[in-house]
Amino acid sequence: MAFYLSFLCVVCVVNVSWAQIYSALYDEKTSRLFLKEGFQPDSVAVANFTSDINNTGWAYLEVSTSGGYNDTLQAYAAGVVEAVVTSEVSLQTESEQYAPH
Repeated sequence: MAFYLSFLCVVCVVNVSWAQIYSALYDEKTSRLFLKEGFQPDSVAVANFTSDINNTGWAYLEVSTSGGYNDTLQAYAAGVVEAVVTSEVSLQTESEQYAPH
């Protein structure tokens, strides 16, 4: 029990970074993209967003696409996964910008 309590105290004191990974997959039957959390090997695009803003002031975004799909679909899928993984930070930034000071 002592370990559990000391672990909780450490987590409360230290700001840790967090990450989100989303994949965009293509459904050939419907010709539509759909999203899945995590890395999916057969995806059109994958985005990995790591926020370390509380510790370093920086966030990191990696987006990759599969050359097995046409360029237009790759570009669109890359934008979709980027929007999904960065939406929370975008909303936080916007609310801080317009919040009364």
